[in-house]
Amino acid sequence: MDWRTLVWGNQVEEVLWLSAEDLQFQALLRTSPTNAFGGFNTNALLQVSGVCLMGAGEDGAFSTPTLLLRDPADVRLAREPRPWESLPPGRILLVSGILGALAALWTGLLRRQVQHRERAEEKARQSETATRMLSAFATSLLARHTEEEILWDLAQNCVARLGFTDCVIYLLDERKSVLTQNAAYGPKNPEGWSILAPNALPVGQGIVGSMALSGCPENVPDTRLDSRYIVDDQRRLSEIAVPIVADGKVLGVIDSEHPERGFFTAEHLRILTSIASLCANKLVRVRAESRLRELNQELEVRIEKRAEELVIINEQLRCEITERARAERIQKSLFEISEAVHAAADLPSLYARLHAIIGTLMRAQKLLHCPAR
Repeated sequence: MDWRTLVWGNQVEEVLWLSAEDLQFQALLRTSPTNAFGGFNTNALLQVSGVCLMGAGEDGAFSTPTLLLRDPADVRLAREPRPWESLPPGRILLVSGILGALAALWTGLLRRQVQHRERAEEKARQSETATRMLSAFATSLLARHTEEEILWDLAQNCVARLGFTDCVIYLLDERKSVLTQNAAYGPKNPEGWSILAPNALPVGQGIVGSMALSGCPENVPDTRLDSRYIVDDQRRLSEIAVPIVADGKVLGVIDSEHPERGFFTAEHLRILTSIASLCANKLVRVRAESRLRELNQELEVRIEKRAEELVIINEQLRCEITERARAERIQKSLFEISEAVHAAADLPSLYARLHAIIGTLMRAQKLLHCPAR
C-alpha cells in the first residue's frame, strides 16, 4: 500500500495505491483540510468501498482499475501489518537467513539429542543384556563342582551369547609353565566337550601367553599388525584375550578371535573381564574344596592306618600282660611248692598241697588225684 497527493489547480486529490493478491488498483479521493485520508502503515490490511472504474485501451488491454471514494471513511483499517511485512526486502532476506540459520542450528541440536538418546538407550540395552547374562552365568556356576564343568559352561553357555564365533579357555600349568586348552566354542569344538587338535602354549608366547605374564586384558583390532599373533586352527583378523586372575595370580586366559577386523569393542572387554572374575572366584573355591577333600581322604587313610597299628599294639600289650601275669603265677606257684616241700609232714599232705597249687596254674575243671600207696 502507498499513497500520493496530486494537485489539480484548486483541487487536491489523494491517490491510494492498493494491491489485492495479483490485482493492483488505485483509490482516488478529493480531499480538503478537513477531508483527507488517515495515516495508514504500508502493508496494512484495508477494507475499501467505492465506485470502480476500468477502461480498455486501443490494444484491448484493461487499464489499472480506479476506485472513486466519496469519503475517507470509505477506507477502514482491518489489520495492522505484521512485523515482518513492514520490513524492507533486504531486511527480510537478512531476517530469513538468520531464522534459517537458527532453524538449522535447532535441527542440528535436536538431531544430536536424538542421537545421544539413541546411543544412551542402546548402551542401556547392552548393559541390561550383559547384566542378565552375568546373572545367569553366576547362577549356573552354583551347580558346577569341577573345573571341567565351569570352563565348558563358560565357553558354550556364556561366551556364545555374546555373538562370538570362536572362543578357547586356557588354564595355566605352573609346573610346566604352559597354558593348556581346556574348553572351546566354535570350530575348535566339533562336538560335546571335545577340543579339535588341543595344544599347549608356553607362557610368554603369543597374545595369550603375554596375558599370562602381564595379567592385563587386551583387545587386538588387527592381528596382522601384531607380531605376537600365533595362528591356531585358522587365521583371523581380530583377537581379544582376558586373563582369569584371583588374588593377583593368573589361573588361565579367555581368548576369542573373529574374522572381521576391529570386531571386538570396549564393551566386550568389560563383559569378559566380569566373566573372568566370576570364573576365577569359582575356580578358587572348587580347587579349595577339592584340596579339602584330598586332605580329608588323606586324614581318613592315616586314621585308619593308625587305628590298625593301635589294634596291633594293643594286642601285643595284651599278650605281654598275659604272659607276664602267667609268669608271675608260675613264679608264685614255684615258691609255694618250695614252701610246701619244707613244711610237709608226710607225702599224702605234700601231694594234696602240690595238687592244689598246680590246679591254680592249669585252670582245669577236673584234676585226677591218686593218693600214694
